Amino acid sequence: MKRLYPLLIALFCYHNFMASHVPGGNISYENVGPNTFVITLTVFEDCGTAFYSNFAESIDVTNDCGIPFPATIQLPNVIFQQEVSQLCISSLTQSECNGGSFPGVYMHVWQDTITLPGTCDSWTFAFEDCCRNSSNNLIGTGNNYYWETVLNSNTSPSNSSAAFYFSAYSVLLH
Repeated sequence: MKRLYPLLIALFCYHNFMASHVPGGNISYENVGPNTFVITLTVFEDCGTAFYSNFAESIDVTNDCGIPFPATIQLPNVIFQQEVSQLCISSLTQSECNGGSFPGVYMHVWQDTITLPGTCDSWTFAFEDCCRNSSNNLIGTGNNYYWETVLNSNTSPSNSSAAFYFSAYSVLLH
């Protein structure tokens, strides 16, 4: 019964959540050769307030090893406004992405291959932008979102980051 209690509370305490702009995203890297990595920025965006374009996006690159490298790299857009709404197939035509009223989500992907000039235990790839979803439990956090991933090419030179193959966005229709 103790295990069912949280489930019952969740089922009977229905809340209506609304997305405002960007429900999530990530930065990943994949090793494709010696010190060579495919860097990928993925952004999930609410279709009702879509503002991303298919222009290149900037990723800040830093390290703590003193290795000179451009502070910013430009990633070209490779996927623009691909709908990844978690709706029933029969409801997809009614999502906000298609002019309907059901919540919808676009996925955007920017990607490029870079070669790092040396190994370091702290290559940091970072992205910051405006207009994340509002939150009821994070007070005073502002409107920006910031994502980063850290690559240790010194200890693990052929390592790749975790990869997410689905949208971390769910929809409850009533």
